[in-house]
Amino acid sequence: MELYPAKNVVILKDAGQTQTKSGLVVPQGSDKNRPEVGIVLKIGAGKRPLEFKEGDKIVFRKYMENRTFIGSEEFNFIDFKDIVAVIKDL
Repeated sequence: MELYPAKNVVILKDAGQTQTKSGLVVPQGSDKNRPEVGIVLKIGAGKRPLEFKEGDKIVFRKYMENRTFIGSEEFNFIDFKDIVAVIKDL
């Protein structure tokens, strides 16, 4: 099966969990006010507000997410305008 996003939609997968300074592992999404981080799987054909590509890690507004399961995998569909940053590893 292959997914094709609509014009201004990005399909993401969860970027995982984070770890606090004290070593506590916090699953993503447990803090309602924190933006989410995802990895870009597919990009729609619309005009991108930021330069990002498939495989990039991005930060997006959590309240605009649309999570769904297809088979056993969870995907997140968000609009381009809800992407707030691209995370670049140095």
